[in-house]
Amino acid sequence: MARTTLTKTGLAVILMSALAGLARAESFGEIPAGPVGGKAPPSVRNWTPQVIFGEDDRFDPHKVPRDFRFAHFADSVVSLFNIFDIELDGAGRAKLKTAPYGSEYELREGERFYHQPTGGECSGALVAPDLVLTAGHCITNELMCRNAVRFVFGFTEKGDGSDPSIVPASEVYSCAGLAAHRCEWLKERGADYALVRLDRPVPNHRPLRIDRGGQIKEGTRLFTIGHPSNLPTKIVVDGLIRDSSPEDYFVAELDAFKGSSGSAVFDARTGLILGVVVRGEKDFVRHEDGRTVNVLPPGGGRGEDIAKIHDIIQLIPEPVADAVVRQWSLRLNKQFNSQQRIREILNLRVFEERKP
Repeated sequence: MARTTLTKTGLAVILMSALAGLARAESFGEIPAGPVGGKAPPSVRNWTPQVIFGEDDRFDPHKVPRDFRFAHFADSVVSLFNIFDIELDGAGRAKLKTAPYGSEYELREGERFYHQPTGGECSGALVAPDLVLTAGHCITNELMCRNAVRFVFGFTEKGDGSDPSIVPASEVYSCAGLAAHRCEWLKERGADYALVRLDRPVPNHRPLRIDRGGQIKEGTRLFTIGHPSNLPTKIVVDGLIRDSSPEDYFVAELDAFKGSSGSAVFDARTGLILGVVVRGEKDFVRHEDGRTVNVLPPGGGRGEDIAKIHDIIQLIPEPVADAVVRQWSLRLNKQFNSQQRIREILNLRVFEERKP
């Protein structure tokens, strides 16, 4: 089997890039867990979002509740893998390096998804034919993006007995560059996103749409799709915005874990992307017979931080149909407002004329 390889020069670039990013993070006193290219030390893993609020709302795409309308969005989600964790077999297939979830995380027997595979480092979402949205801390810089990271579609439990760790080689994409990147290491809760340009357009997965209205309100219902604990794709339903006031992020209740970083977070009513998962609570609770998922009551803990993407909206092409609808909506609203103002003026005049 042919393993994906790098030249000596490429390997040197990756090592220099990783060391530079690590040195920068350590000098700032905090490292986001799980950048692609290596697992973070246990002492810093709690920086990533890892917790269950109330009931466990993680579902495989083929097992979501019947009233959930957006299960097909899972087809447009990617998992970020280290280049060395992908093998090409020469027959058009890619084998992803994984490990059993239960043993990898030392879980108590019976935990959900115990026997599923876990692999990769972060999540992302296709937002244009050649653009993937993810978290900034998942990709240290452009050198790392180009030389160390691969973006994989289809790491999913399909319910048909197939191995989720084997995907068509055509579903593996490289990074051609960073269209945008912010990861504010000096701020514990600063901006954290990356917009990655892929090496080629994606022909068989539909880009997901983003919210261009800029209205992020407390109480908005949410869902997210990604790879919590680096498991095959999971849809997480029944989320909620707690606090929308911070400038660069909002706080939500969502069941999120290491590996959820970079997952798109959607408005549950419109299906539009509001931001990306970046950081949050502690992951697991240790017991004598193994670890279990950290469960908090609804409203408990600090919540999960979701990076806002309002300052990169203009970099993501708007679908033509959406642009037309939006322009017509603006015109109709403007016309309605003008007519409403005329009515108000006329009503005022009638009232004035009727005054004794």
